[in-house]
Amino acid sequence: MPDTATMHITPDQDAIISEIEIAAIPDRVFQALIDPEQVLQWWGQAGVYRCTEFASDVRPGGKWRSAGIGPDGGPFEASGQYIEVDSPRLLVYSWVAKLDRCP
Repeated sequence: MPDTATMHITPDQDAIISEIEIAAIPDRVFQALIDPEQVLQWWGQAGVYRCTEFASDVRPGGKWRSAGIGPDGGPFEASGQYIEVDSPRLLVYSWVAKLDRCP
């Protein structure tokens, strides 16, 4: 089965729901989303941005944080909180992005 993805915004425009099907075993995909060493290997796009730091406390209520280099060469940060964790099939979390613009 090829990889597929869907995304929609909730009617109140308060959340983005994204579902991705990846041709790999669920545990491998789940670990790639939460393990700092693995996240740093895949999170980013050449010439656009690159994640250089990632930390997570994977449990409902636990927090996650990433930081790196943004598209303009300046720093970026994204963080959030885990809402639902059902390893290896479900990972629901909030997302707050912060871009610093240095003069």
